[in-house]
Amino acid sequence: MQAGIKGATFEDELLAATRQHIARLFAFDAMDIVLVDESSGGFEFADSDTQQSVRALKQELDRRVDDGHFAWALRQTRAVVLPTLAGKGTLLLCALGTRNRVRGMFAGLYVAGAAGLSETKLNLLLLILSGVANVLESTALYRLIKQQNVELEERVVLRTRELEVARREADAANHAKSAFLANMSHEIRTPLTAIIGYAELLASGVVPAQQRQSAINTIAGAGRHLLELVSAVLDMSKVESGQLLAESIALDLPKLIADVAGIVTPQMQAKGIDFALECIAPMPGMIESDPLRLRQILLNLLGNAIKFTDQGVVGLRVRVNENGDRLVFEVSDSGIGISAEQAQALFQPFAQADASVSRRFGGTGLGLYLSRQFAERLGGTLELDPEYHAGALFRVTIPLRRVAEHGDLPVPATGIAPGPLRGNVLLADDTAELRDLVALYISSIAPDVRVVSVENGARAVERALIDDFDLIVMDLQMPEMDGFSAAQLLRASGYRGPMIALTANALSEDRDRCLAAGFDAFITKPIDARVLGDALHTCLSDTGAVNDTLAWADMPELTALKLRFVDSLAARCDAMDAASALGDWHGVAGIAHQLKGSGGNFGFPELTECAGMLEQAARGGDVPTAVRLLAALGTMIESIVDDAGMASARDGCV
Repeated sequence: MQAGIKGATFEDELLAATRQHIARLFAFDAMDIVLVDESSGGFEFADSDTQQSVRALKQELDRRVDDGHFAWALRQTRAVVLPTLAGKGTLLLCALGTRNRVRGMFAGLYVAGAAGLSETKLNLLLLILSGVANVLESTALYRLIKQQNVELEERVVLRTRELEVARREADAANHAKSAFLANMSHEIRTPLTAIIGYAELLASGVVPAQQRQSAINTIAGAGRHLLELVSAVLDMSKVESGQLLAESIALDLPKLIADVAGIVTPQMQAKGIDFALECIAPMPGMIESDPLRLRQILLNLLGNAIKFTDQGVVGLRVRVNENGDRLVFEVSDSGIGISAEQAQALFQPFAQADASVSRRFGGTGLGLYLSRQFAERLGGTLELDPEYHAGALFRVTIPLRRVAEHGDLPVPATGIAPGPLRGNVLLADDTAELRDLVALYISSIAPDVRVVSVENGARAVERALIDDFDLIVMDLQMPEMDGFSAAQLLRASGYRGPMIALTANALSEDRDRCLAAGFDAFITKPIDARVLGDALHTCLSDTGAVNDTLAWADMPELTALKLRFVDSLAARCDAMDAASALGDWHGVAGIAHQLKGSGGNFGFPELTECAGMLEQAARGGDVPTAVRLLAALGTMIESIVDDAGMASARDGCV
């Protein structure tokens, strides 16, 4: 057994008082109480009242432990009297126990004889020790409860702090998202005002001929701005879902830099800002990276620099780092600068330097966040230089992977002047307005190309198998047979020509599914005429990209198509209301899908967005959300139809 001395605790005082009471009943030569050690599970001696005799008691107890009598006595409900092994004495053992557990053992030693061990005294001893055991257990439980209360209070304090931090973070996030939505509303309504206003003026015929092209350019620019906003939100969604991927292809670095400079130079000239472009030799030519993401990073940073600089210089400096393994881009400006406090949240989503920045300069607060995400996907970094005080300086670093002159990496095609296009194109889409619009695009790009239009995938398969088509362009979601099934059936039937998918979805899994079904490429809605032109030249000739001088937006046929689309909205809204009243949410989703694909093409991106959310809710069985979105879509359609009616009335008065 292990001997030890306890400190002056409540238990010590209790055991001392117990020994005093027992000493009045029994004339033991030595006695002690051994307690269970909670930490080790063994037994520990309490302080003894007879130091001279305690050694003999401990020796006797050690022997009884060895021969098993000690353990046997612990299981008894009465006092146990044993002869000593060392002589003619007597050893008394009595367990300290409760109904729940053993707390210890009382041991008393008579060196010679056993005077006074009557049954009455033994019962009284058992009663005293039972009371002591209960008190010890109550004390232990009290301390345990007290300790648990202390720990619980500490946990409550800690959890309260964590919840407070989480609440503040949630409040900050909600505030940021509210500010983002307010900014988005402004960013969307401003170009929409220009689009609707100039479109109405052009339709009314009051715009002088010398200003017509400027108005058309304004509409096109506002539309591209809206598309950039939608793309930013989609990129944000990809980042949050972990679906933002980066390609690894060969790119011509000098050409990419020149292209970026060509895009931003007119913006700087319009504001009277100087552009300092510096490429420090030696510069690599062909490198391996993602040209789309790298271009987005540079355009975002340069766009911000131009936005926040009213006079002075915006610079782009490109160099290779000292180790030769990283490519460094530095975008600087002499604008309003960024404080240390503002810099802390600069790369958070929906964040801008402060509210006054968004009011004064506009923007969604996603540009820098997405740019950093793009840089990280490229294996690099994007940081703000804290030591630069003449404005702001952002530094992008990406891995430098050079491409050999005849490397195996795919090299993107370079644009050359398009040649004349001829051939037959089969166009399949369930929306008449979109069929007419795409056909109009194709005729403006390639007047000699014959276009045959059908309304679903089944008709597309039927026509493709009986006629000779050089290219098939199909929507993905159509009645009777969708584009995926039609493409698979055509490939299985032996069609080997190129096929292009039209889709309102722009996620990577949609692209993969298109390619798996047999499509060669896909174009997202709203359709960009230049992208469609590039696809036509790729599929119908050996030349490259279409030029940027297409004047399709100036065609009166496009205005007529838009008016036809607006005229059809009321009937489609009534059809969705009727379907929802019958519980046919699949039918609602089908009509919403048509509106999602058509709205953006005719200058109504808000219609596309609302219809897309309605389609998702209807297909997902979220009826309450679908009902709310259907009502919102109805209000939106009424506004569009009313605006178109006012424009037509003004046109009739001219």
